[in-house]
Amino acid sequence: MRMKSLILDTIMVMGFVSLVVALVVATLFNSEVARLKREIAQLEVKLSKGRGRIPGYPKEMQQFLFKARSVEAEKREAIEANRRLKLFVIGNKEAAKLPIGDYGKQLAQASVGFGKYLSHPISYLDFVSLYSDLISEIYVRRWEKQLAKNEVEGVRRFLEGRKNLYQEVRKEKENFISKLDRENGDIRDENSRKIGALSDERTDLEDELEKTHKAIEGLRNYYEGVRIQRMENLISNRLQKIQRLKEKIRRRRTVEDLLPDGEVVVSHHTLGYVWISLGRIHGLQKGTVFRVFQYTKGGERNFKGKIEVVRVDVELSQARVLEEYYRDSPIVRGDYVFSPFFDRKRPLNIVFAGEGPSSKLYRLSQYKRWVEQIGQNVQMKVNHRTDFLVLLKGYDMSKAYEDARNFPWIIFVTEKEFLEYLKRK
Repeated sequence: MRMKSLILDTIMVMGFVSLVVALVVATLFNSEVARLKREIAQLEVKLSKGRGRIPGYPKEMQQFLFKARSVEAEKREAIEANRRLKLFVIGNKEAAKLPIGDYGKQLAQASVGFGKYLSHPISYLDFVSLYSDLISEIYVRRWEKQLAKNEVEGVRRFLEGRKNLYQEVRKEKENFISKLDRENGDIRDENSRKIGALSDERTDLEDELEKTHKAIEGLRNYYEGVRIQRMENLISNRLQKIQRLKEKIRRRRTVEDLLPDGEVVVSHHTLGYVWISLGRIHGLQKGTVFRVFQYTKGGERNFKGKIEVVRVDVELSQARVLEEYYRDSPIVRGDYVFSPFFDRKRPLNIVFAGEGPSSKLYRLSQYKRWVEQIGQNVQMKVNHRTDFLVLLKGYDMSKAYEDARNFPWIIFVTEKEFLEYLKRK
């Protein structure tokens, strides 16, 4: 686009320069013709004054006249050429006959140069036609130049926008990198501080650990030398004492050693019923059998008979008299009631040891059902919660009996004593 505009501008300048040169040449030619006329006039004056005195006048006069006629002919030709040149400039078909020489060559070159941008070659007869096309072409080239300038401006603005965007992105990345560098520096400083603090703490802990090791070593020496021996002696003495207590408890703990559970508060000999000081709040169940006794001199127990609970109230219960051992010593108010298979605080745990009942009249399942009917628990094996071990047939060969011997608080109950408190008549 820039090359086309340059060529068009060159063609216009060449055309106007050619026109100016032609006008200048025509002016110079007119000046030269005017000068020659003045010289001819001066020569004619001189000739008129010295016509008789100059020898050879006719010959020189003839030469001068020939020269004057030649100059006159050249003047007419120059005037004619000037006229045709003017006609060519303003436009006239007769101008095509004008031999413009170098100007014609320049005009032809201009037409050829301008025509090569068109679809077909153009020939011009005058400057007016060429000027009109040149003006149109100039407008076209100016429009194309403006379009190109606008396009270049758009590209420039686009590139400027991209440049600004790049600069913003670059600045943002530089800020982000700076922020990361600052954060990294802060993290390094914090890590360095923490590492220093941990190093100091580690040193303190190592010192403390060393002191602790020394203290432990001192305590070990002390306990191994003095304390442990003393504790072993103490433990040995305690074990011996515990063993003696176990033997004492095992010898002392029998059914007859248990404390009474309650007492008789009302007695009706005629009806055969009594009221005792045990009720629902004590965990008493209907069907529980108690033996009734009274204390004699020396704290001995004098058993007077057996009763069975038939009605349970909140704090008192009614029982029927199952058996009285002495007619002259009936059950009266103030007598005590006692059963090894009743506890005011909690249900008792009972284990049966042996192959089964000694009598064929009873079965083991029947024994267990009697225990559960009075609210007590039947265990399958002995443990630290067991309260009573009922000795059945072959109990001495059972594992339950061997295990119960290791628990001195378990009371051994014979099958006869078991039936004494649970058998119904």
